[in-house]
Amino acid sequence: MTGSAASIAADYRDAFYAMATTKYAANTGVVVAWTGLGIEYADDVILIGGVRTTEEIANMSASNRGREVTLELTVIVSSFRSGGNEADQLAFRAAADIVNELAEQVRQAAPAGDTTLGGVVRHCFLTNLDSDAADAQTQSGTGRVWEIEATFTAKQRIRG
Repeated sequence: MTGSAASIAADYRDAFYAMATTKYAANTGVVVAWTGLGIEYADDVILIGGVRTTEEIANMSASNRGREVTLELTVIVSSFRSGGNEADQLAFRAAADIVNELAEQVRQAAPAGDTTLGGVVRHCFLTNLDSDAADAQTQSGTGRVWEIEATFTAKQRIRG
């Protein structure tokens, strides 16, 4: 693939967003958004965050100075469940299930998923999770919200 780390990062983010919006069509109740600004309220939200890239020299031939690009996409999944203490595990499980479904979608080869996100990267995997909970007051009432920050790491080779 030719291009730059910046163009591959933009393509990667776009492809992940397209995969997530396809997986969670309007009838699932899961909202997929680029950022948390101005989104409609939903109990389950997927935010497609920023991409961090690093490059390493892949080969040193005079005609083809390839670079190996590592891309780390931050995806935040937020799930709210109304209630008291019982809502805590329900909210965490809902967020974890969504992260797992996204991970399975990019981990498995077609037809179940596409590890290349339509050829944008060589492969993509869930590589890191961080979670946190909070009490919440929302349109659905009082309850618990869990957020899981997931890192999806992909690789791509740039030639030329």
